[in-house]
Amino acid sequence: MVERSRHRQGYGRALWEARLDWLRAHAPEVRTVVLDTTQHSAPFFARLGFGTVGVRPDFYAPGLDRHDMRLTVPGGA
Repeated sequence: MVERSRHRQGYGRALWEARLDWLRAHAPEVRTVVLDTTQHSAPFFARLGFGTVGVRPDFYAPGLDRHDMRLTVPGGA
């Protein structure tokens, strides 16, 4: 997670790109990344190319929905 005052400055994207580079180098068989997050973070992951495959309202707490998201790893072996 990136501290709130640092949002929209590229840190989260840089962290994701480092993880993606690691996957490509060390686990080229990985073709899909799945995650769950809240409706608050889902737009960030959508900008990275993740698609929402399901939403479970009030999953974490009242008003805090679970978004299941998936990404096909780009540039996989």
